[in-house]
Amino acid sequence: MLRRTVLGVLALAACDTSVHTVELPDAPLISPSCVEATQHSDLEWIEANVFKKSCVFSACHKGRALDAGRLTLEAGKSHAALVDVTSDRYDTWKLVVPGDPVKSYLMVVIDPKVDDKGNPVDPDGFDGPITADVGPMPQNSTLLCKEKRDAIQRWIEAGAPAVGGADAGIDAAPAPDAGVDAALPPDALPDAL
Repeated sequence: MLRRTVLGVLALAACDTSVHTVELPDAPLISPSCVEATQHSDLEWIEANVFKKSCVFSACHKGRALDAGRLTLEAGKSHAALVDVTSDRYDTWKLVVPGDPVKSYLMVVIDPKVDDKGNPVDPDGFDGPITADVGPMPQNSTLLCKEKRDAIQRWIEAGAPAVGGADAGIDAAPAPDAGVDAALPPDALPDAL
């Protein structure tokens, strides 16, 4: 019986010419936008590929965003709404502290260590207050993929520059080679030069 079943499966497999994707337990499929996120830390990409697709719709973070903490994440408006702005809910937190993702409430809500019920979410996530009426973001949805959360973290670590601003993250153009001497302080140069 086993031999007939194996032969039957082999015969069917030989006739099947379609392409199949197999998700292996150790290698989950990653969406193309998540793969692309590994190459970004710029606000322009984050606005277009994270905020616009996961945060800016209906009554969420669009327009006056009255139901979403008055926080608009629309392109061209998100920087002013996030950077150095005190949280509407927690006056001891800023939404984004340039250079410091640990002190940025945005990281707490998009990459929390625990959810509003104290359940573990991401062991490498961020500690901070999460309430049941807000919860992790995007609200009532799965978390952004780790690659997108990391892109936002890199943007903050780079100083949270505005669109078109200087960016010390992945997207930054390499600095022109100024030579070895330019990297040394003047008092470190030998007298013979």
